[in-house]
Amino acid sequence: VSLRDAITTANGTIANDDIVFDSSLFTGGPGVITLSGSALPTIANNGSLSITGPGSSTLTISGDNGDLSRNFNIFNVGSSADFTVSAVTISGAQTTGNGGAFNSNAGILTVADAVITNNFANDGAGIYGNSGTLTVSNTSITGNTSTGNGGGIFNFGRYGNSGPVNITNTTISGNTAASGGGISNTAPSITITGSTITGNTATSN
Repeated sequence: VSLRDAITTANGTIANDDIVFDSSLFTGGPGVITLSGSALPTIANNGSLSITGPGSSTLTISGDNGDLSRNFNIFNVGSSADFTVSAVTISGAQTTGNGGAFNSNAGILTVADAVITNNFANDGAGIYGNSGTLTVSNTSITGNTSTGNGGGIFNFGRYGNSGPVNITNTTISGNTAASGGGISNTAPSITITGSTITGNTATSN
């Protein structure tokens, strides 16, 4: 079963679902899931979904299919959808839209024990959150590039319509954007604990 098919099946099930990669798949070494030419199916509000990898050094989910003109992100989280990703590397997204690795629109997104690297987007090349809930822990967000805001993370929320944003034990470094190289936040508040934010570049301010 492909990851794309597993997400489609989970979206059609009114239940909480878990996608777990069996360790036997990696006895020959680290693996890469390369998206052929489009984003994975949008995560639906139909019970929670979690994707658990074998470790960020063992499994990479990549948007880099070798097409230099590719234009898609990797994960999209629909309104009120509850989505958790852990223990994987997410890389190689390239889109003229928002959210390279993750594009969450009023969703509930949790990222843990992951690496988010080498993604490209307009706003939020690593993570784009729009008026939802975002939790990031024990994660490395590095080397992502936005042409607009928030190379690592762009959290958009105004007029009190953004849920809590919590970043814990996370490194955000080496990201680039026009504004907010590491993080750009327009929500009323954001909580960052035990994290390192360093070496990011904002080209316009």
